[in-house]
Amino acid sequence: MSNTDWTSHARQLGFADEGEFLRAAYPKQSITALAKALSVSAWTVQRKLAHHGIAIRKRGGPMRVKLEVFDEALAERMRVEGATAVAKSLGLTKFTLYNRRKRWLAEQATTAAAAPVAESPETPETLPECLPAQPPRECP
Repeated sequence: MSNTDWTSHARQLGFADEGEFLRAAYPKQSITALAKALSVSAWTVQRKLAHHGIAIRKRGGPMRVKLEVFDEALAERMRVEGATAVAKSLGLTKFTLYNRRKRWLAEQATTAAAAPVAESPETPETLPECLPAQPPRECP
């Protein structure tokens, strides 16, 4: 696709020029997807982005969105609405959401394991009433 083709393609889509088209399309699509749609190489798209001063995202593109806080409320929302619906509403993939939940659960387990536990001797006074205290058996 030559420069003229880029400009005419952008105008056909309702944009003033190729720069405006790329600024609108690139946040929603990856370089690879744009290259495929325009029948050019990814390198050509990268050069055009650089030419128009558009910063190239890190690998992973629009799906590389970080979920800042995963908490009990979000876990409950996933349980009620389903992971796919919650992920879609947050602009994530369900895999990103599941991975963040997995990390959150691991953090919860680590925090619980690190918390000091008060030691209580198992004497007849501390056993529940439903469990009668029995004297220790003698070893033969």
